[in-house]
Amino acid sequence: MDDNNKKNRRILIIDDNKQIHQDFKKILVIGKKKEADLDEIEKALLGETKGLKIEEFVVDCAFQGEEGLKMVEESLERGEPYSVAFVDVRMPPGWDGIKTISSIWKVYKDLQIVICTAYSDYSWKGIVEKFGYSDKLFILKKPFDNIEVRQLACALTEKWELTRIANLNMSELERNVAVRTKELMESEEKYRTMIDYSNDMIWTLDREGNFLYFNKKSEEITGHKINEGVGKIFDPLIFEEDLEKVKNVFKETLKGKSNHYEVRIYKSNSEILFLSVNTAPIYKDGNVIGTVSFGRDITERRKMEEELLKASKLESIGILAGGIAHDFNNILTGIIGNISIAKMYVSSQDKVYDVLTKMEGASFQAKNLTHQLLTFAKGGAPVKKVTSIKALIEDSTIFALRGSNVKPEFSFAKDLWNVEVDEGQISEVINNLIINANQAMPDGGVINVYAENVHVSKGDVLSIGEGKYVKIVIEDKGIGIAEEYLQKIFDPFFTTKQEGSGLGLSTTYSIIKKHDGYIDVKSDIGKGASFYIYLPASEREVLRFDNHDFESIRRGTGRVLVMDDDELVRNVAREMLEMIGYEVEFARDGLEALEKYRLAKGSDKVFDCVILDLTVPGGMGGRELIKELIKIDSGVKAIVSSGYSNDPIMGNYRDYGFSGVVPKPYKIKELSKVLYGVVKNLKDVKENN
Repeated sequence: MDDNNKKNRRILIIDDNKQIHQDFKKILVIGKKKEADLDEIEKALLGETKGLKIEEFVVDCAFQGEEGLKMVEESLERGEPYSVAFVDVRMPPGWDGIKTISSIWKVYKDLQIVICTAYSDYSWKGIVEKFGYSDKLFILKKPFDNIEVRQLACALTEKWELTRIANLNMSELERNVAVRTKELMESEEKYRTMIDYSNDMIWTLDREGNFLYFNKKSEEITGHKINEGVGKIFDPLIFEEDLEKVKNVFKETLKGKSNHYEVRIYKSNSEILFLSVNTAPIYKDGNVIGTVSFGRDITERRKMEEELLKASKLESIGILAGGIAHDFNNILTGIIGNISIAKMYVSSQDKVYDVLTKMEGASFQAKNLTHQLLTFAKGGAPVKKVTSIKALIEDSTIFALRGSNVKPEFSFAKDLWNVEVDEGQISEVINNLIINANQAMPDGGVINVYAENVHVSKGDVLSIGEGKYVKIVIEDKGIGIAEEYLQKIFDPFFTTKQEGSGLGLSTTYSIIKKHDGYIDVKSDIGKGASFYIYLPASEREVLRFDNHDFESIRRGTGRVLVMDDDELVRNVAREMLEMIGYEVEFARDGLEALEKYRLAKGSDKVFDCVILDLTVPGGMGGRELIKELIKIDSGVKAIVSSGYSNDPIMGNYRDYGFSGVVPKPYKIKELSKVLYGVVKNLKDVKENN
């Protein structure tokens, strides 16, 4: 490219289907009419990012492999190479994708290629046998997701750019290698000191691959002593899977060709290092007598790349988990709602009532599972309510230790203060800590769990404000945590477990911080670990209701408009609302609800309250609708309801214009209390309050 500072966003599509060409252009080529779609893509990829510009791509298309190869060659001649190519596997009657890729890479080895197909004549094993494990080859299954395509395009064009810059740097380094080698041959003594104290590893080999020399930096990085290494062959230092590659590079260098490659080597303590190596031939009297190599330790960079890839995968899983949890909560709304309705038709003394109660309890366990999915997906604002923490700690601890050979021992202050928390999130915190304690005691034992009231003053070293707190302590008698790990255990992805994700304690830390609390840990190797949690105490009382649904349901009158895109939710809402005395109408999306509300306001059948689903795929949801309703009726009474229970609106609904909140799934008594309070203008109406 003429301008080294200009990023290359040129992409080539090779597919025999014209519709595929159009699909890629719709995803990757930006026009004025796509601004709204790009905003959604931006949010899905990056979250809320005001002022961040979505990259625009230049997309060219070819129908056959031969045509694609020609376009690649022409782009190279113009000095405008492509950075990424999306290649179909089957493109009759011409070349298939494998031959196309092979032909392109012969003329342009740096092109990032994505194989995209609904099926393949080649297995992944066959592709690997053809090309080897390449960091420039990727798979995209049809039908593909728009976000996935755009994410691949963004990542791979950026990777191409970084590779281009790296190659420029490597070319510079190769020139330096040639200069240094020539100078070394002309005056070895003059430059030996410089080489010894270079920041790069430098070594020379004879034609048989034996070390002639390596500098002090090589000794420092690898731990291998100079006097022990000289005269020995390089083979034992190379990681087994990389040995053949290194031997081939060595043979090529002996033929007079300079090379760059990455390799894994063993340190003296058997640890593995990643090196970026430039190697060149050493000449004497016009003949190659050996090789000289410059190596740089890139271990940390490779680890960072792996962590970034891991984070990217987790983000994708998080988006998927959030969607599953939302849809599952809608289903649970139908299940739990119908169970709560059914319980109203039988006596609390009836055996059927007990069966329904057990079904209801099992359904709410599923609700807690979806809440964990949402916390993992978004880590959003907690939806708090006043809670007695004692029962929450006991239930979460016992549940986490089911089937274990470890038992809990509880100790709670008699006058333990209440807290205002998101029960699902705090339950997850206790669950994570108890599971860790259990795993630290493989031979069984006792976990001590206790809670007490404490006052934190300005003089305390805790990084929280002064005031009243409930202090929770979880102690195990396990193997303990090494001192060097204590400052890292709350870091994302840090784990000492072979199969651990490194997310449990970082999620725990995040949840406690979002509750304005504090968490700390102390440990001695061989004696166990103790986790300390501080949660702000609440002066408010926990409202208690009679267990029987008839006695806890708040009946009322009035007209209610329910906006929800899910038919199952609409049906159960109708049954509930009509049963407790309300007249109900429905809308499938925000536009329909807005029109119905506008018409009703101009008549004698106004709506006393609206219940709005927060998210409507492809349509106006509650977030946008409440703004429009306030424009035509500043006194509108609205309740927000969503399966995304950790959305910030659910935790701070009043800030967005809502009067109440009822997370999905909900029972008839919960819906009735919230609705009754909103219609009667009661303040601070929340589930179970």
